[in-house]
Amino acid sequence: MKILQVAYKAEITGGEVVLCDLARGMQQAGHEVHVIAPEPGAILTMLAEEGMKTAVIGLRKLWDFGAVKELTRYLDEHGIDVVQSHGLLPNLLCRRAVK
Repeated sequence: MKILQVAYKAEITGGEVVLCDLARGMQQAGHEVHVIAPEPGAILTMLAEEGMKTAVIGLRKLWDFGAVKELTRYLDEHGIDVVQSHGLLPNLLCRRAVK
């Protein structure tokens, strides 16, 4: 299964620690894990080094339809089966992007 984790920020703090733990567990279970963050940073660097696919999509504003379009394109291009977002803004934007 292809699973996308969407982070609220690229720093590794509370919620992002949970995201990392979930992503590692999913990868160990044999899933292909993708991680998106709104900017380059520690979370993407660390998880890419662990073999996960990473990308930057600037999910910064609730009304950022360009980011929603970019996220939708990512989902389609990579055949993502499951999206798990972390934080209010990523939750709302991912909900718009998922078909």
